Amino acid sequence: MITAGLPLRDISGLYGLLAVDKPAGLISKDVSRLITKEYRRVRIGHVGTLDPMASGVLPILFGEATKLQDYLLDIPKTYEFDVQFGFETDTLDDEGVKQIEGPWKHISREMITEAILNFTGELDQIPPIYSARKYHGTPLYKYARRQEKEAVPIEGLSRRVTISSFELLDYQSGRAAFRVQCSKGTYVRSLARDLSRSLGTYGTVIRLRRTHAAGVPPENVIKLEELMQSLGELPSLVQPIEKIWLGFPHWTAIESLWQSRLTSGQTLVLECEQFEKGWTCLEDNCMIQAKQNHLDMQNRDCFSRLVGLSSKEGKVFGIGFVQNFGHGKVTIHMKRGLLL
Repeated sequence: MITAGLPLRDISGLYGLLAVDKPAGLISKDVSRLITKEYRRVRIGHVGTLDPMASGVLPILFGEATKLQDYLLDIPKTYEFDVQFGFETDTLDDEGVKQIEGPWKHISREMITEAILNFTGELDQIPPIYSARKYHGTPLYKYARRQEKEAVPIEGLSRRVTISSFELLDYQSGRAAFRVQCSKGTYVRSLARDLSRSLGTYGTVIRLRRTHAAGVPPENVIKLEELMQSLGELPSLVQPIEKIWLGFPHWTAIESLWQSRLTSGQTLVLECEQFEKGWTCLEDNCMIQAKQNHLDMQNRDCFSRLVGLSSKEGKVFGIGFVQNFGHGKVTIHMKRGLLL
């Protein structure tokens, strides 16, 4: 067990995001427990969990930033994983018990490249029986451990997921390496299972690594060992809310009165030109987006979108929803406030 040996410190006022490179062998909660063991009065949340056998990016939210969890979960994730063809385990990874075997020598790189085309876009995916997905309030893995798999209508628990990109990185002697970008709720183990069966064999995930999550750049991810050596500097390692990429633009309440009205639950009605002056964006094509959205507001009655709400001092105070009001005006109201 890694320990830092630091006295308990109060970081109740800390808010923001810290992306940790979780090593294989730990569950996601192990990482937050290592932090809470050294600090007190800290509220922590994860942006998606990782299986114990998986390594990679685990975004951790602190304080008021935990209210952004749902929005960060909507940002696509990227995984790199290896599949061994020829057998399938009950857990669909190499930590499970082998259940069934099948031939694999007929598989070629060309076959795999062609097959993955059928697994891009929107598709319905059946979760693994060994997963945290719930049925009647109970995680599926508990049914599996109690030998009650028959009580779960597993096919009825399928859900629609989106595979943005699916790439074969390497293939040698029955072992294939892939990279996939996907939506929340996607099970890589299920994807490997379904792809393998489409190739006329069975497959098991033997390596899984999440390389991107919550829009965090790779250079902002800290290894767990380095974090434990620097726990005394935790507040300086946490990325403030103002620098968290939410997947949508920010809007600045240039007038203090606007911020006051929004935080008190009122709806703002502004001219498009007034709204556009507060439009900010983290991408290079910010002005293009601003102009395009101005055109959308003028030409589409159903224009609507989420925006991060910032004060004129640059502090994010909530998530807002802007919608076309007609006659060159928009409405803005608060969907989720942040008490900073």
